Amino acid sequence: MSRDDYAREIIAEGRRRGISVRGIKIALSTALVESNLKNYANTKVPESLRIPHDAVGSDGFSVGVFQQQVVMGANGWWWGDAATCMNVTLAAGLFYDRLSRMDYNSNRQSPGLYAADVQQPDERYRSRYDERMGEASALYDRLAGAAPGPSPLRQNVDLALRRFRERLGNPYVYGGMWSK
Repeated sequence: MSRDDYAREIIAEGRRRGISVRGIKIALSTALVESNLKNYANTKVPESLRIPHDAVGSDGFSVGVFQQQVVMGANGWWWGDAATCMNVTLAAGLFYDRLSRMDYNSNRQSPGLYAADVQQPDERYRSRYDERMGEASALYDRLAGAAPGPSPLRQNVDLALRRFRERLGNPYVYGGMWSK
């Protein structure tokens, strides 16, 4: 896959999750900093070498375009297993899960610092995400129209889930579809 293909997947997953344009650009900046939009395997994560990849690294236990750590801690995976972290859509989802817990649309700090808060690099590397925001923004602007939106099936599933959630907690009424 090409860099643009990876970027399109990151954009599409952000859109599917309702992430703002700013949030998607933060994710693109992160992937640019972490891997230059290459899907990395890691010599210290043997299973990653059996998954399609563009390059092989050895930085910690980092894999994928977001360089997410494949480490099992006392409370579970730091990020996820190699297969998850090397699947660009799933890895973007892991990134967006953490980003969405922050007020990333706020101007209290720069977009790159929200990326750094998610990735938690060494203090001396925190500014790198802001350094690539211009490139991330240009990449988004160039590809956003080309990024696939949700499929019709996904749109139907999302509609059904919204309808279900609207009615969650309502008393059950036999045959009472759409009634209050």
